[in-house]
Amino acid sequence: MALINKFGFLLAAIGRGAAVFFGVLAVIGFVAGLRGIEGLDLLWIDLRRIPWMGSWFLPPVALVFFMHGIGSVGSRFRRTMVFVVAGAIGLVALENSWVVMGLQEAGRIQSSALPLSLLIVGSMVLIGISALNRPLKGKRVGLASVVVASLFAASFPWLQIQTLGQTDYRRPAAAIVVLGARTYADGKPSRALGDRVKTACRLYHDGLASQLIFSGGPGDGDIHETESMQNLAIELGVDPRHIVLDRKGLNTRATIDFVQALKVDGRVLYVSHDFHLPRIWLAARLSGIDVLTVPAETERPLPRRGSLLVRETAAYWYYLAQGLWS
Repeated sequence: MALINKFGFLLAAIGRGAAVFFGVLAVIGFVAGLRGIEGLDLLWIDLRRIPWMGSWFLPPVALVFFMHGIGSVGSRFRRTMVFVVAGAIGLVALENSWVVMGLQEAGRIQSSALPLSLLIVGSMVLIGISALNRPLKGKRVGLASVVVASLFAASFPWLQIQTLGQTDYRRPAAAIVVLGARTYADGKPSRALGDRVKTACRLYHDGLASQLIFSGGPGDGDIHETESMQNLAIELGVDPRHIVLDRKGLNTRATIDFVQALKVDGRVLYVSHDFHLPRIWLAARLSGIDVLTVPAETERPLPRRGSLLVRETAAYWYYLAQGLWS
């Protein structure tokens, strides 16, 4: 009996914590819409093919999920509403997964990762089960749900890296943007920078775009990151006339702003490592543009990858908060 009670407590905490987290995502999507930032709800769900579930659907989702996650136990009707809302979102997420897998099957995108939408489906199942199960009372459940919601928030950027970051959206475009990384004092690119430039050059030679935009900041020595990128690209057979340098690309947002100012006529492919791509997508979306991302092809794993993932998690939420409230 004690084991059953512990399992019930854990299930309630996970379901209610998931409700809190996805309630926050719903609020973020709605606030973004009010500020004229379209499509930020695509962080977790795509409602575009279901017109009657537009942005107006997000506030009720947040309200129902918050009541379930941090409110009182509630009536049977309230808990049934949670189940219905979770079920509706789960069905939409399942449709999203079907679309993504169809694109993979058709070869329009390349990815070995499962769609993030499938994880959303699983989360909605947990929320629904926690709503219909015998409700558990007490402050411990509420506190545990907040802890679980925090764990969801910490893991969400990592899940984006494992899904969006692993997906290759390459297709014909007007330009290819390469984001900078370390350049050593002797002017040689670091392994990370070399991976990105080599990947972009392969796209260029495959005829997917005729212009390369190299964006970065100062190197360790006199050679700027963009100069190092340009030198390597020329060595790899790129016509220098097809290269544009952004010497003020000190961060992802600055690169996005530079490319916007160029007014490139057509699609733009952004090349960087998988851990960086979700933040690129986020920064672009917050700036009101859509981008296609291509993960850099790596010959071997980068050193200190664990610390890079931790940094990207913090940077991801910082970019989101700054973009919404600045």
